[in-house]
Amino acid sequence: MLVPALGRPSPAYAGTDGDVVLGETNIASDTTSVRFDASQDVAFAVQNFGPSYPLAIAASADYGTAVVGYTWTSAGVHGDAMGAGVGVKGTSGSGPGVSGGSESGVDLAAIGSGRLLLTPTAASGAPTSGTFSKGELLRDAAGALWLCVAAGSPGTWAKVATIAAGTTGGALSLLASPARVYDSRVSGGLYSGGTRTISVADAIAGGMVVPAGAVGIVYNLTVTQTLAAGYLALVPGGAVFGGTSSINWFGAGQSIANGGTVAVSASRTLDVHGGGT
Repeated sequence: MLVPALGRPSPAYAGTDGDVVLGETNIASDTTSVRFDASQDVAFAVQNFGPSYPLAIAASADYGTAVVGYTWTSAGVHGDAMGAGVGVKGTSGSGPGVSGGSESGVDLAAIGSGRLLLTPTAASGAPTSGTFSKGELLRDAAGALWLCVAAGSPGTWAKVATIAAGTTGGALSLLASPARVYDSRVSGGLYSGGTRTISVADAIAGGMVVPAGAVGIVYNLTVTQTLAAGYLALVPGGAVFGGTSSINWFGAGQSIANGGTVAVSASRTLDVHGGGT
C-alpha cells in the first residue's frame, strides 16, 4: 500500500470505471499532466449534471491565457454544449479567454449548428472608448457587426454586417419593390431658390424603405409641370450645396426623370435645392 507523504497532497487517481475525487490543494511548483494512450478518445472529460447548471470547467486569466488549445490535425479545444449550455466560454483579464493554435486545422470552429454568438459589447455603432487591437470583431447593441481595421483607442472600425435583414455592410442593397418617399405636388411644388428637407426613411404609402444606418441611396428623381428652365440638386440633409445639379430642364411643360446616387444624413434625410421654376 502506498502512503502519501504528510503535508503533500496525493495525485488524483482512479482505476478502470472508478471515481476520481478532486479537492486537493495544488503545489505551485508542481505541474499536473493528464496522459492517455492511442486506445482512448478523450484524455480528460468533465460532465456537469448539477441542478444549478454551473460551469463544468472554469478557467480565469489575469494576464496570461485561461485555456490554450494547441493541435496538429484535430481541435485544440472542443466544447460540446448540452441543451442550452455553453460549449466553451473564455473570460479573461488582459489576455484571451480561450486561445486555440493550429498547425493544419483552424483556431476556432463552430461545429454542429454552425452558430457563433457574440453578445453586445457596445452601444449602437462603433466603439467610442476603450483600446482595441486590429482584427477584433464585435456586435453592437443594435445587432450590427464591426471589425477593427486599425488598433488604437478606440481604434478604427468598419461595419461588416448591417442590422437590416438580407443586407451586408458596405454593400449596395437593392430594394425588391422601390417606393416613392416624397411628392412635392401635394405641398405646392418647389420654387427657385427654395430648399426643402425630406426624409427617405419611409414610403408615402407607409413602411420603412431605407433602414437606419444607411449612408446613401440610389434614387429616381422626376420633375413635371415645369414653368421655365431650371434644376434641382440633392445633397445630404444639413450639408452645404456645392453647386452641382441632380436634374435639369430647359423649358415649360416638361416631365423629365433622372437617376443617381446620393449620401443621406444620419437621420436619413436629403435637402432638395431648387433653381429656376
